[in-house]
Amino acid sequence: MNTTPDSQPLLRQEALAAGENGFGRPVTLPLRAARLTSLAIAAMLLLVVAALLFVWFPKIESAEGYLLPSGGFTRVVAPRDGIVTEVRVTEGTEVRAGAGIANVRMDTHSSQGTAALGIRLEDSEKAVDLARLRTSAVQSTHQIRMAQNAADRLDLERQSVLLEETIRIHAERLDRMKSTLADQERLQKEGFVAAGALRETELRVLEMAQALNEKKRERQSLVARLEGLSVERQRLAATNEVELAQARESQLGAESRRNETRLGGEYALVASVDGAVTNVAMSVGDPVSTGQLVAAIVPAGVPLIAEAWVTSAVASRIRPGTRVNVKINAFPYQTFGIIKGVIRSVGAVPATPNDLPFNFKLNEPKIRVRIGLDRQTMSHGGEVVRLPAGALMSADFIVEDRRLLDWMLAPLRASPMDVRPAALATPAS
Repeated sequence: MNTTPDSQPLLRQEALAAGENGFGRPVTLPLRAARLTSLAIAAMLLLVVAALLFVWFPKIESAEGYLLPSGGFTRVVAPRDGIVTEVRVTEGTEVRAGAGIANVRMDTHSSQGTAALGIRLEDSEKAVDLARLRTSAVQSTHQIRMAQNAADRLDLERQSVLLEETIRIHAERLDRMKSTLADQERLQKEGFVAAGALRETELRVLEMAQALNEKKRERQSLVARLEGLSVERQRLAATNEVELAQARESQLGAESRRNETRLGGEYALVASVDGAVTNVAMSVGDPVSTGQLVAAIVPAGVPLIAEAWVTSAVASRIRPGTRVNVKINAFPYQTFGIIKGVIRSVGAVPATPNDLPFNFKLNEPKIRVRIGLDRQTMSHGGEVVRLPAGALMSADFIVEDRRLLDWMLAPLRASPMDVRPAALATPAS
């Protein structure tokens, strides 16, 4: 049968030839290339094994918190119930100690308000008079005590002078009697003095020596009593300063309450330290109750620290002295970076609501961790900004360090083969 070539074959001859010769055909490599390939594969396996065994990766736990002065905020608390009539500061206002922060009116505007104010004014005047009498009594009592102490000291000094003279006379008599005794002993040896007379002289010398020693003991007693009077005088002076300060404080308080009553039942909230006002929680017209926190003051010149709140599991795995990375929420760390810190203290018991600052809330009981900061400012592009007190932040704690192999096998076993203590861990950069 005759065949003629297909003018348009379905497959090209080159493709058919490649298919017949390509599959199943052994691949040959030069000897040197094979060795290099084997060495490269072995090196890669060694690197993988080394990484699994010797490369450590930390486990980081983050906790939220805030910045506060190292000595804590100075709280401004309303001493009595009332209505805020004036607020003189805003967030961040710099104040001096004694400067007014707000005015609070205690009076109501009821029909009995005037009569009640008169009664309070009369009572406040009586309280001022009593406080002044107390101050005067403290001063008079101190003067009487000091005068009595001075009189006792003068009497003891007179007794001491007389006693010194008595001791001098007794010493002279004893010397003369000893000389007489020596003469009698010599005469007795020569037969001119009887033995009985010599014994009588010896007894008189012994009695005089005893009397002299008794006077010396009295002198020591007088010296001790004089020293005791000096100590008592110092104690009286110190006690008087304390009692007088308390009396004057009571008097000032009574006068302040009287003045507030005279002003119609209004009192002023003042700053107790120099610093910046923060967390102002009042406005005109707001009611305040006794003991209510209405503002806080960041004392001037006091460095800030970070206070974070961690779970009990994290607290048990960190120690004072461990390095920590702190991120300030107001300064994105991608732009401003992080602040390095060192753990100063780790609390022993979970926090209570009174431990928390202002409106900072916790969803579960946590433990306080205080962190010292390496710097007090943030910088970017040549601009330096001081850290604000009360700013929220987050802290990264390294609670353990494991090998890469341990992390890979962790789901397959209950506990890791080798875990470094958290106190020895080094924070990730």
